[in-house]
Amino acid sequence: MFLKKIIYSLFITACISNTLMAQSTLQGIVLDAESKEVLIGANIVIQELNRGISTNQKGEFQFENIKKKEYNLQVSFVGYYG
Repeated sequence: MFLKKIIYSLFITACISNTLMAQSTLQGIVLDAESKEVLIGANIVIQELNRGISTNQKGEFQFENIKKKEYNLQVSFVGYYG
């Protein structure tokens, strides 16, 4: 009986921890404002987390396992002035 209580308590603690530390995905696509062409290889940085990624062949990017909140994104593209 005592072991069942410990296992149940650990299960409840794990569920609460997962809920409190909910992770999310931030995704998008980088386009030229005028031509609407995708920018392949553009760099996107989440300034608050100091995490960066580059866009794929479709101009898409995706950050996984980040906390749900508001972030500032910095987008740069070598040799591009838009």
